[in-house]
Amino acid sequence: MKNRILIVGHGFVGSALEKSLHDSVERKIVDPKYKTDVSDFISFNPSLIFICVPTPSKSNGSIDTSILEEVTKKCINLYPKSIFVIKSTCLPNILVDLKNLSKNIVHNPEFLTEKNAYNDFISSTFQIFGGNKESCVCVSNFLTDHTKCEFSESYYVSIEVSSLIKYTINSFLALKVIFFNQLKELFDVLEIEEEYDNFINGVSLDERIGNSHMKVPGPDGRNGFGGACFPKDTNAFIRFFSENNIKLSTLEEAIKFNNQIRKNYSQRLGREKEQNIDFE
Repeated sequence: MKNRILIVGHGFVGSALEKSLHDSVERKIVDPKYKTDVSDFISFNPSLIFICVPTPSKSNGSIDTSILEEVTKKCINLYPKSIFVIKSTCLPNILVDLKNLSKNIVHNPEFLTEKNAYNDFISSTFQIFGGNKESCVCVSNFLTDHTKCEFSESYYVSIEVSSLIKYTINSFLALKVIFFNQLKELFDVLEIEEEYDNFINGVSLDERIGNSHMKVPGPDGRNGFGGACFPKDTNAFIRFFSENNIKLSTLEEAIKFNNQIRKNYSQRLGREKEQNIDFE
């Protein structure tokens, strides 16, 4: 496989990917801020095309996949022999529709924080690959051989399952954030003199629980969960369940509790505005 890749979308995911590449990898970047288009690099003939475009929230809680669908279809038409690696967060039904257009579609979701995107990108212990096995293995080998990524496990699944894994992890961690926000309320009401950090450090000794998503306030200095990912993904997941006639009541209640917390802050954060996040 030639070491030529196209990165479509140069936000915090696309830029983390580019920064991780070995110098030997030839790369081209497509992003409105550079005034470049996927049609500009026909002669470059990339072997892999990483699609890292936004899928922002709509007012009804669903996600807007118009950019993702438009870009992916255009890439398939222009570069039919390439492997298309979708990094964008997207629900299973959309990914299945795209997969039906090309057997070379791979969904490789990311689990990054905006604050530490690059370090999260290279230090992840696992990678999820959804799609046909041959294409998935090619992407895994590329990340192993030509980037600074340190993952030790490649997990190959269908494209539907890779999407559900992404949404499940983010939704479960959002639930965890709310659970510990409520525990912090109890801690404060009881006026316990010992530090809250001592409490969560003790709880996290149980490896089944882990030590993440327990601090209150969180990394943005606010209670509850915010940013670009958790609010968008939890709302989309709730809606997806509803469309399949299932009520995910635990997550619904967590979202309601979180909205009560976050709407008290006078201003939304930058990425919340960008992704059309609204805590109402």
